[in-house]
Amino acid sequence: MHKNESTSKVFIVSFILCAVCSILVSVSAVLLKPIQRANKELDIKKNLLVSAGLVEAGASKEKILAEFDKIEQVPTETSKGERVVYIAKDNGEITHFIFPVEGKGLWSTMYGFLALSPDFKTVLGMGFYDHGETPGLGGEITNPKWLASFNGKRAFDESISPKLEVIKGQVDSRDESAKYQIDGLSGATLTTKGVDKLIKFWLSEEGYLPFVKSRLSKEARL
Repeated sequence: MHKNESTSKVFIVSFILCAVCSILVSVSAVLLKPIQRANKELDIKKNLLVSAGLVEAGASKEKILAEFDKIEQVPTETSKGERVVYIAKDNGEITHFIFPVEGKGLWSTMYGFLALSPDFKTVLGMGFYDHGETPGLGGEITNPKWLASFNGKRAFDESISPKLEVIKGQVDSRDESAKYQIDGLSGATLTTKGVDKLIKFWLSEEGYLPFVKSRLSKEARL
């Protein structure tokens, strides 16, 4: 066989293989996209419920979907556009207001949920479902023990001014402000600042505070 002819056949076979592989990858991506989207949506629903303490982390898909279907979704305007506030109820009575939150950390945008009591004063849960922070340092924002330290803290003072904050170092339980404060993450100063900043933003007038005031005003008129 002529050398040029042999080389041509190698190129032809390589081209065909590359074309076939590209087609297979493209088809797989198209077919898997709806599944990936559905899994992502399920994961967000799960994290919302877990953050609020409404289901356990190991809850089944059926349990997650059943509990999520009970939650009312109310759109509200913020300085970053329209957001949805999730309202959990038990026998018609509101038990949780769950707010989507997001903000910059050291390496990534952190996405999570903050759950408050019906009077908006007490934190009922906090959780993050997506981030790219450093494992073992900033990545500790998903540590259940640290997240549990949010529970029972006060989000607002009596005048409905945002007070919840993540501080540098540890909270001094003797301080009057301790009821509003969360321990910072050791070795993750910038991530800690990011979490503190996103909490303050979303509880402010630029975030969900107008919604909070509107709901409280409505309740006062009833």
